[in-house]
Amino acid sequence: MFNTFQARESVAIAVPKQSIPITNYLQEPQRLVDALQDQSQIEILAKSKGNSLITFRFVLQPLSFLQLRIFPTVDLDAWSDQTGNVYLRSLSSQVKADLMGIEFPHPHFELDLKGQIYAKADQLFGDASLDVRVEVPPPVSFTPQSMLQSTGNDLLSSVLHSMKQRLLQQLIKNYSQWTESQENYQILIH
Repeated sequence: MFNTFQARESVAIAVPKQSIPITNYLQEPQRLVDALQDQSQIEILAKSKGNSLITFRFVLQPLSFLQLRIFPTVDLDAWSDQTGNVYLRSLSSQVKADLMGIEFPHPHFELDLKGQIYAKADQLFGDASLDVRVEVPPPVSFTPQSMLQSTGNDLLSSVLHSMKQRLLQQLIKNYSQWTESQENYQILIH
């Protein structure tokens, strides 16, 4: 039995005034990737010339869904444009799963993640959508459909919420550190 689950999340972050605009910082999408997740969960697969496009593999924390545990790995593209807008899009996903501790062979799993973040005045705005289509094995498939749907959507919402919280904590901190290092570099070369 296949089920589709969805979640959406938006963010608005106040940006402290710095000597270098945050749009300059966002022109390298690697910085957004670094702010979203711990480096132990990310493997860089490719970078374009000029670092405006990065392809990476993201190993998500295991997702527990009733008695089913899912271990997803997602390949994503992150890229920026000249104005500092950063976009994120999933390319492919793989998954391992177990049901009550027993490996569930070859589960069908499709993940579609899209996101963007952009600066406007003294704020950053972003939004993300996460859609998952997954094969729900028996006995989980015997759970009432409304409970399955609610639990699956809540699970995806918690994934996006965790990413949002990390972004809120890390992005401005990383931006401030980057600005300071750029200022120190300018002092050294003059």
